[in-house]
Amino acid sequence: MEKVYDHIIFGAGISGIAKAAELTQNGQSVMLLNKFGFPGGLATESLACLFSRNEFSENSFCVELLQAVSQLRFGVLFENSQFLLLHPEAIKRTLWKVLEEIKINYLFHVIALSVETGEVNQIHLFGRQGHFTLLGKKLHDFSDMRFPDFLSEENEVRADLQIHCFVTGELPIILPGFHLLKRFETPIGSYCSFSIKNVPLNETDKVFNAELDRFSRFIWKEFGARLLMLPVQPDVIISKGNEYE
Repeated sequence: MEKVYDHIIFGAGISGIAKAAELTQNGQSVMLLNKFGFPGGLATESLACLFSRNEFSENSFCVELLQAVSQLRFGVLFENSQFLLLHPEAIKRTLWKVLEEIKINYLFHVIALSVETGEVNQIHLFGRQGHFTLLGKKLHDFSDMRFPDFLSEENEVRADLQIHCFVTGELPIILPGFHLLKRFETPIGSYCSFSIKNVPLNETDKVFNAELDRFSRFIWKEFGARLLMLPVQPDVIISKGNEYE
């Protein structure tokens, strides 16, 4: 008989792992799924690692996460009264430790293809194992806009993209041709964020790759700066819910 999990969570970001940890520690059977082969969600996949301080004071999981990251060399790259800039690799390392210590079941490198809801929900996936299906009493979407029901092929669905990266060398506040949102100097280089407005949702990956390449060429030609750390996907700005009953 195929296993039915109490909870299937798609998205191994900070909030997804916090939920998985809570449920696992409460004796629930959990399977945590993720598109990429490492945890962290937007903070590590998109390098969206600039946080409001309030985000790390609202629950015990985040408080303990910040404490663990702070103990690592260069774990906290920048801080003031409002913001914390954390090293993506420090976040990744700390979350791996959480997965191991709490013994959370996880399966990474999988793509969600479709969902069928019912008394027992089915999530159809593709990964290294090929096509397969998992069953869960409850499905939770913590996928940072990547859950299948939200991926629209319609051009009228649009989004703003934010691209975050670390670069060697200093950059000016204003970069001609780019809408620069933030720039912080850190011990490992400059942290930069720039945005692209009003992008069709089904073209986000194409626009992301083209703009990141254009940015890389521009900063090298104009300032001799290189990309030190780059994201694997953009930060897509659209609001949505995060749970399926």
